[in-house]
Amino acid sequence: MSEGREGEDLHLDDDDDFPPPKGGALKVIMILVLIGVGGFGLLRSLSQDGQGSIEFSIEDQVAELSQLIGDKSCTNAKDLYEKLMARDLNPLEQRLVRKRQKGIEKCLKAQAAREAQEAPLDPAVAEALAKSLVFASKHDKHFSVPQVFMDTVSLTLEDVRAHKTADGALLVGVQVTIRPKKTMLFDEQAFRLFDNNDALEEARWFRPIAKEASTIFQPRLGAGEMERGRAITAWVTFEGLDDKVKHLGLQYRPVWAGSDPLQVGLAADMRLKGP
Repeated sequence: MSEGREGEDLHLDDDDDFPPPKGGALKVIMILVLIGVGGFGLLRSLSQDGQGSIEFSIEDQVAELSQLIGDKSCTNAKDLYEKLMARDLNPLEQRLVRKRQKGIEKCLKAQAAREAQEAPLDPAVAEALAKSLVFASKHDKHFSVPQVFMDTVSLTLEDVRAHKTADGALLVGVQVTIRPKKTMLFDEQAFRLFDNNDALEEARWFRPIAKEASTIFQPRLGAGEMERGRAITAWVTFEGLDDKVKHLGLQYRPVWAGSDPLQVGLAADMRLKGP
């Protein structure tokens, strides 16, 4: 009996089919397919400069470049410009990018000017300003207001201060910002201080001088070429003044101005006080 049952058991093992759970093999196949497809897509997405598979669009890139310039993100704009110009662009695409070059250069210059203004003062200059004297009768309304002269240059008075030397001489420094509307030559001697002493025919004139930083509140203007649209801020210093000066003013008279100079009042008199 035991032998018959053993044979019967063997017969059941051979003839009866017990399949695996439904869908098991299909699920395994589908997972493998998905992994394969995903891996191929990932490799393809990384095949372009190690980044995603976003399609390159010169229009989008140029728009982004313009946006960076408008946002004054000058360094980032420069980096993107160089990156685009390094690509294999066709002539039309190159022209689109190059049109932004001047905008980037202007942006960088303006950024450099801002950084220079925000830079800490030289210790010698800071000490000189701390010892300087200010005018009690200063015409504040004439300062920090751009004055366009003959539609050629804009001049803004920033400050006026005085300094007494060890021997009692009185120096006056006028800080000005000049922004030419075209590239032009500049001569510091175009500036003069004047004292009309209530009567123009009795006016006294004082020409600028070059002195050390402790007396002229560096940086100072010299002579040379000014670039169109690029502002220059510096001090022009004068000597020979005394406490009898009345109605102190500044005259700007470049050689091309003829007999029609720009004149701006600075202070009613020479009453001075500490800063």
